[in-house]
Parts: sequence; structure tokens; C-alpha cells
Amino acid sequence: MKKKFLLLILAMSLMFGAVTACANDPADYLVPETKQTDTTEDTKATDPTAAVTEDSTTTQSTQTTTLPPTTTTTSTEQRIEDPEDVEGNPTFNQGVMIMNDRIMELFGLNETGISNYSARINKLRDNLPASVTLYSMIVPTSGEFYTPADYHTGSHSQRTAIEMIYGGLKDGVVAVNAYDEMLQHYDEYVYFKTDHHWTGLGAYYGYVAFCKDSGQEALPLSEYEEYDLGEFYGYLYSYGEGKAAILPDNVTVYRPKNYDAAAWVYPDSVKTGGYQMHLLATTWNPDSNEKYMAFSGGDAPLMQITSGVKNGKKILVIKDSYAKAFLPHLANNYEYVYEIDPRHFQGSIPQFVSSEGIQEVLVTNYALATANPTWTAGFDRAIQP
Repeated sequence: MKKKFLLLILAMSLMFGAVTACANDPADYLVPETKQTDTTEDTKATDPTAAVTEDSTTTQSTQTTTLPPTTTTTSTEQRIEDPEDVEGNPTFNQGVMIMNDRIMELFGLNETGISNYSARINKLRDNLPASVTLYSMIVPTSGEFYTPADYHTGSHSQRTAIEMIYGGLKDGVVAVNAYDEMLQHYDEYVYFKTDHHWTGLGAYYGYVAFCKDSGQEALPLSEYEEYDLGEFYGYLYSYGEGKAAILPDNVTVYRPKNYDAAAWVYPDSVKTGGYQMHLLATTWNPDSNEKYMAFSGGDAPLMQITSGVKNGKKILVIKDSYAKAFLPHLANNYEYVYEIDPRHFQGSIPQFVSSEGIQEVLVTNYALATANPTWTAGFDRAIQP
């Protein structure tokens, strides 16, 4: 009876919360969005049921919609419909769950935050030229797949939250069903166990999901080579209790066999004073715990990838740190890939899209970052014409 009472209190608390969010790469992961619209100080959650409140952005009514169907290639004939109910006794520390051999952030569904995020994407749609195709892709976290049912259903369901966000989008926005692709592969090594990011393999499946819903062919994984960069402990490891039970993660980079792409990072949209950035590094300092940066470096205001695919196609990705492992794959399909992080970019995204002749724009976040106050404030500022 005592256990049921505690679970009831936990569920009621999260019904009025939102989500913890990652702010920067590789740290500052547990950052709430506050009700103030000006710059706020980042704070860490101190209670395992802690969540975040949304800001005062004008809200719109939301409706639940079913995620767009996708045809998924899996390693088995049996299609996975729902994640399993993982058994174990979780413990909590400052807003994260320690469960078996994983450390995971908690998620709580908040309708105000959901409505505000949909409204932001819709406003960007209004401010872009009608000829530009706009995509929205929200990636679920490991907490959706490796926790007891109480922590990925009901008010904790990331699938429900993503469906609600997509249900609030205008007809002119294409929803990308990354959730289903991750679900079909969650029994593989697609999420780190000591870090909130997906692995190189998980990011590849995110690329597959995007190609499916954008009508393109993804480069088959058989056309990639694997590079083992060794072990590392992610940032969430510092929140783990009984750390001896949590084994280190391992970083594997999947790089196309004939990869022809180069990247440059710039401080602003003028694209001056830039420096070259690696993509899908094949070697890394074996003692480093920042191996996630091997995919395409750290977060920056603007990055441009130029590939050997001479098709004239240009896409802009507005992102959080999850996209760092995802971005390099787009060079298989686009001649130019631009990346903007609203936390650091000071220009106007609509103006940049027009000046560069960009035909497609993708906004992508991991589920817990949709209410990050630093990211949303930067996004609101950058999408102005």
C-alpha cells in the first residue's frame, strides 16, 4: 500500500511538470524552462519527480495525433509495437534515474509546453518562404525504452507527448517519425548508458527515419565502415549511485566507405572567421570522456557541410546536441548541409534561408529539450524575419 501511495504522488507531481532538458554539449543537461521569457539562470532538478514549467509564449489548442506510419526494416520479422516493461528497482538522484546498468533522465508530459513548442514550429513555418519545405523531428530518449512501464506510460509517455506536438503542427509542416524507427531497434546499442545522447548507430537510424519521411533513400548501413574509438563515461555518470554497477560506454563511428564531405564552423551568418571541423572522426584521444564530439564537434552558432553530391540540394538543420551525430549522414543526400544552434546563433533564420537559397529546413530536438529555456529563447529570437 505504501508503494502504491508513493507512485500515486509521483504521477500527480509529474502531471503538473514538464521536462528536464539538456542545454549544452557535453554538459548542462538538467535545465528547466521557466515561466519568464527573459534570460534565466540554469538550475538542476533536486527531486526525482522534478520537471520544468513552460514559458509565457502564446499557446494554442493541441490535439493528439497518431505518429505518421513508416515502413521499417528490422532484424526480425516481428514488428515491435511497444517497449517492454523493464524489471528492476530504480533509484533517483537530482532528476535522473539509475536503473540496472543505465542512468537516464526523467520525463513528464506538460500540455502547455507541448502547445508552446508546436506554436514555435508553426511560427517558423509562417516566416519561411512558401517554397521551403519544413520538417519537425523529435527524438525519444533512452528513458522511453529501458524503464518500468510506470515511467514511459501515462504522464511519462514520450510517444504521447510527441504525438501531441505533431498534432498541433500546421499542414505545411512534415512530421518525421523518429520514434518508431528507434522503437524497432531499441534492443540494439542505440543509446549510451552513461550519457543522454544516442549512439552513432542510433543517430544512423534517425537519419533513416528522416529519409523515409522526406521521400529519400538512406545510404544502407552496409555501405558504412565502423571505427571503434574506445570507452568513455558520459556526463550523467556523475549522477550515478553505485557507480561500480555502471559499465563505461563505447563510441563507434559509422562512416560511409566513400565519404566526401568537409565542414566549416562560423561565428555568425556572414560566414567569416571560420575554421574547419572534422566529420565522423576515425580516431580520438582514448582517455577522453568527450568522444561524442567525434561525430561533428561541439555545438556552435553555424556550421556548413559541403559534400561531393553535386545535386544542388540544400538543407538547414536547427538543432540541439542530438543532431551532432545525425548531421554528417545528410551529406549522403545533400550538396550543402547547414546547422544552426539557436543557443548561439544571433542572426535571422528566415533571412539566412533566403540568402543561401535553402530549399528545406529541419527542426530537430530530443524530447527533453523542447522546453529548454535557453534553446527556446534563442529559437524565438532567431526565427524573426
